Amino acid sequence: MAISSFGDNLTVLIQCENQLLDHWLAYASWYSVNTNLPHALVKILVKRTEDNNPYFSWASRRDVNCYRHCGNIVQDIIDRNKYADRPYLIIRPYMMAIREFDNGWLNILNDEKGAIIGDDIEFWNNSEENKSYGSDNLCVDTTESEITTFVRYSDFGNFVCSEWINKRVPFVRKIKSKTINEKKAIYLWNRAHATIDL
Repeated sequence: MAISSFGDNLTVLIQCENQLLDHWLAYASWYSVNTNLPHALVKILVKRTEDNNPYFSWASRRDVNCYRHCGNIVQDIIDRNKYADRPYLIIRPYMMAIREFDNGWLNILNDEKGAIIGDDIEFWNNSEENKSYGSDNLCVDTTESEITTFVRYSDFGNFVCSEWINKRVPFVRKIKSKTINEKKAIYLWNRAHATIDL
């Protein structure tokens, strides 16, 4: 079955560390995927630590499956389909889906042997023999003007990620944007802020 521009037949896995920063960044990431790829199934994968912090408690309130793992999740998925059936897309919590999939994305996602292996994003389709695509234009920084589905951020506008790590309600409302990607990410942040109950 084909993956659609709204994420039909696709599982999106948000790969996180067990820390406060990823707790709320993953919420923004989930919110963006839920808004722009509403037919995708989203799951949260958290690396298990000895801390018993109640991070990611928002996931159960949003009916999002949250799995805690000890090892290499990509290998677990490939070897045993442990967390998701193929096809699946793995993203990081500092990424947002700011628009639906375009034709460039859909050509890769619907290639039976398609795979993307990058620093920020990984995709595996239904085949064991994968044809690898580059990830350069599939996820760009918010400061770039290139049109794509996913953006990553560490700082944008007057938001500096490292300064917000321990904030209880991290989403800032007044951020000045420079690019269309920043504008879309900020819009989603403001909308996420109105729904958050971390």
